[in-house]
Amino acid sequence: MKTFLLLVFGVIGYADLCFAQVQMPSPSPAVPAMLIGDSDKTRVLKSLKERIQREERDLEVNEKNTRKDLVKAQSDRRREWRDKERKARRAYFEAHGSGPERRAYVQDFVKRKKDFDYHEKVEWSEFKHRQKEARETLMREHRSLSERVHQSL
Repeated sequence: MKTFLLLVFGVIGYADLCFAQVQMPSPSPAVPAMLIGDSDKTRVLKSLKERIQREERDLEVNEKNTRKDLVKAQSDRRREWRDKERKARRAYFEAHGSGPERRAYVQDFVKRKKDFDYHEKVEWSEFKHRQKEARETLMREHRSLSERVHQSL
């Protein structure tokens, strides 16, 4: 009977211990610091610097290509919008010969043009904001990586 109770309490204690470990993991043992030579430190720092420069160049290339794509897309949309408006204006002016009707049409055209230009500007500013955030995020990551490497060396 004593053996059974000890076994039951032992299993319960083991289960509690396992449950506690699942909920709150114990801290991992500290990794002993390794002493490395100056040449190894130089090599690590050089590879870190090269990696950071490569990632920054890749980001710049990506930004440049994305910017070109946006400029081309906006240019194409602007050209298409102007062609469409030109055809519609000619058709309207042929159908409506009087001045007051034409003035109303031109005033509406000016409003549409302002809206179109405004949306292009908003698209451009959002694009610039996204680029700025991406660059700042990359720089933060590089700073933290550099700090961790310098602390570990």
